[in-house]
Amino acid sequence: MITDIARVDVRGAVDSFGIGGVLGDFGQVASGASAHLIPTERLPARMLADHGHKFHFNPHGGVVGAGLEIAAFGGRITATPGTFMRLPEIGMRLIPGAGGCVRVTRRPGRQGAAWLIMTGARISARTALRWGLIDETTD
Repeated sequence: MITDIARVDVRGAVDSFGIGGVLGDFGQVASGASAHLIPTERLPARMLADHGHKFHFNPHGGVVGAGLEIAAFGGRITATPGTFMRLPEIGMRLIPGAGGCVRVTRRPGRQGAAWLIMTGARISARTALRWGLIDETTD
């Protein structure tokens, strides 16, 4: 059980840090309400809301969309210096649905989260560190 675990280190295995969402799948569900339920049922946000303090995320490369949203639940986030982050859902007429509107807001504050969510713009690891979105960068 997760309650027996003291710490979990999470790292990506490819060029970017994500959770494997397929952009081609967006818009394939008949209703917006049904589409919103998919990440609610399939992503670990609910578990991370209760146990995220045990997770140390180590993102690298592009940390985009749900990859950023899930990492934001972590108790600690350490990114590589070349890491960039963005929430591009606005360009697809969506809002972040994997916890971005809730958890990302708690890290850089409402203004920083609103800027990320409403612009879809990319920020560097240096900016993410300054905003409190990540806790440190590796050297």
